[in-house]
Amino acid sequence: MSSIFADDSDFIQLDFFSELPEQPQMSENIEILQVINGELLLQTGGGEKKLSAGDFVLINANTVYELRGGAAIYARLSLAANRIYNLLGKSSVRFQCGPENREEPAYLRLEALLWRIYEAALRKDQSGSIQIISQYYQLIEL
Repeated sequence: MSSIFADDSDFIQLDFFSELPEQPQMSENIEILQVINGELLLQTGGGEKKLSAGDFVLINANTVYELRGGAAIYARLSLAANRIYNLLGKSSVRFQCGPENREEPAYLRLEALLWRIYEAALRKDQSGSIQIISQYYQLIEL
């Protein structure tokens, strides 16, 4: 695991991984998982999804999931669910987004935004940090 950017408020965190977790995962946060290289199999209570390079999926808060597969590099962008709920004025929200939505305009905008976030995070300079914060709010809006 390599943590690239973590806001002081723990509102958002971006990590890149080259190894799969050994056990099923459950996050209190909303997570976007994107395969950078290789393939993964994502298993949730709703079934299995094959994720290829470039594919991403949104995992709702308090969802148990398991990742399986061979050699892969993937990104995990975690958004603090309680902060999102507060911004939306809701006590909970269920999102749905995955490779099955790849032809929809919102999916394509989100995909482009994710790549801009990764590029800015890897620059690790002040300009990149400011761009990341701006892009995170764009992400929430989407």
